[in-house]
Order: sequence, then structure tokens, then C-alpha cells
Amino acid sequence: MAGPDVENELLITVRLNLTLGNNNKYKNNSYNEYNDVMKGGEVDPTMGTEELQSFHDALFTHTQPFTIILIVIYILNFVVGLVGNVFVILVILRHRHMRTLTNVFFVNLTIGDLMVVCICLPITLGNYVYKNWVYGQVMCKLTPFLQGTAVGVSVLSMMSISINRYFAIHKPLQAKIVFSGGKVGVMLVAIWLTSVTAVSPFLFINSVTSWGVPGMFLAHVCEEKWGIVEARQLYNILIFLVLFVLPLIIMALLYTRISMTLFTDDTHLFATTATGKPVVNGSASRLLKQRRKTVRSLILLVVLFGVSWLPYYVVNIWLDFNTRSDSTYNVLNFIYPLVQVNYCFDFGESFV
Repeated sequence: MAGPDVENELLITVRLNLTLGNNNKYKNNSYNEYNDVMKGGEVDPTMGTEELQSFHDALFTHTQPFTIILIVIYILNFVVGLVGNVFVILVILRHRHMRTLTNVFFVNLTIGDLMVVCICLPITLGNYVYKNWVYGQVMCKLTPFLQGTAVGVSVLSMMSISINRYFAIHKPLQAKIVFSGGKVGVMLVAIWLTSVTAVSPFLFINSVTSWGVPGMFLAHVCEEKWGIVEARQLYNILIFLVLFVLPLIIMALLYTRISMTLFTDDTHLFATTATGKPVVNGSASRLLKQRRKTVRSLILLVVLFGVSWLPYYVVNIWLDFNTRSDSTYNVLNFIYPLVQVNYCFDFGESFV
């Protein structure tokens, strides 16, 4: 890629003769026009201060109701997600009986959710409202990296919970061995290492690109820089398969098997708890009802994850093989906060 000086020299040869009367086309903040300006045009060095400011405001800020609605959605997600997930951690820490092995995975999931709510969500909203990237090179790399890590931690934690539930119901004696304290610790480390490794390319391919006339007008864009387009396409498909499709299939199969067992009248199948302790006849019915409630909640959590993330993955993969347009750009801006609903309401299923 050419250096900044070469890029500026090439860009200056293309003038955008903008005036206060002819820059209305930028008021709509078209994604394609934005890219054209950033990568194929240049601000007229002879522009007056008012013209330059008008161009800057029109290009980088949004005033339409579309943005106001989006801001409200993001703020609600932030408040609910922050309060709810912190509440989960505090409750589990304060109540000893809540410190179960299953809830350890929920705490792990909650930590990943908080990463997105506190770091990624505000920056994503800020970059949408004001498109000039002002967060620096480090956050350009860390934001998608933390987002991807949180996604991996969430889905792998949910998959671990489904495996835990399967063993607790179908193989309670083995569950005590497989999900012992030490082995659960190893599982947690594996979850984080897998997630971090899977999204580590973002630390290398994401960087800030600057465009404009130094001293007059300088815009910064955080973008992925893949040397080969096919590499990006292959990577995103692999992430989709490894961190979405495969875990979702495993969870669907396990919960289907669990449901077939739980929703029968054979309460004698539950003569032991997950720790291998015998259950007296009077407690079997209560245990069965409790487990049915637990499975319903967990299935709801998995469905919520699948429904919220599937559109995001589909749109992104589609964009990898097609040219971005205004409509798809706006769709992504609305899909992302819907994805955040998954992070904000995971805490609602943490007390099962």
C-alpha cells in the first residue's frame, strides 16, 4: 500500500468543488459516497473555513430520525446490559448456594457480555454517529478483537452448559467426574484461549487509514486490510461455522435429547442428582419440574442467540461477496444493536 504522502499527492489531483449550495448530496451520508470521498476524492485546498466546516459536518454527522432511534436503542441496551450483568455477578458472589459449577459458566458468559456492553457498544455507536475514527490505532484493533472474543466466549460457554446439563440428566455419576472443579477450570481456560485464537487476526488486519489535506482536513477510518479478498471470505466463513453453526448444532442435538427424556412421565429415571446422591420418591417430582424449567430457560437462551446472530452473520458474509450499498449499511447498523440484546439479556437466564 502506498504511503500517506503518495496517497495525498494522488488524492489532491481530484478536487471536490463543494460549496454551501451543492453539498446537499452528502446530507444523506450515503455509504458509497462516503467511501468515494474518503478514497477517491479530496477537499478543495482553496475552500473557505465555513465551506470546509459545512463539508465536514455533512460528511461525518447524522441528524436524521434514523440515528436518533438507533441512539435510543443503543443506550437502552447499554443500561440494561450493564446493570443486569453486574447484578448477576454480585448475586452469585454474595450467595454461597449460587456458586454452582453451572453458574461458573454463566459468570464466564457474563464477563464476555460486559466486555461488549462496556467497550464495543459505545465505540460502535460513537463511530456511527461521527464517522471520523477518533479512538486511535489501539482501539481500532481491540474493538473487533474484544467483540469477537466475547462472541466466542458466549457461544462456547453456552455449549459447555448444554454438555453439563446432558451429563447431569443422562449420566449423573459421570457428571461429578467430568465437571469437577479442576476440570471446569481447564474448560474455562480452553474457552478463552479458543476464542482469543479464533479472532486474533483482527489484531493484525485492522488499522487506521488517514485521508485529507494535513493542517486543513484529515479524516481517519478504521478498516480491515486483507491482502487477499479470498482470505477474508474464507476466514469469515470459518468463523461462522466454528463459532456459530457447529456449536448451535451441538446444543440443538443435546437439548433435543434432554427434552425427550425430561418431558416424559418416567420420573423414576431421576433417582439421583447430578452429584450422584439418591433422591427420595417425594423429591423426584420436584427435581423433575426444576430440571424441566431449567431446560426451557436454556433452550430459550440458545434460540435467542441463534435468532440474534444469524442475520448478522448472513449479512456480513453476503457483503464479503458483494458490494456494500446504502441499504445493507443501514441494515447492519440496526442488526448490531439487536445482537446486543443477546448480551443484555443473557443475565436473565443465569439463575437456572
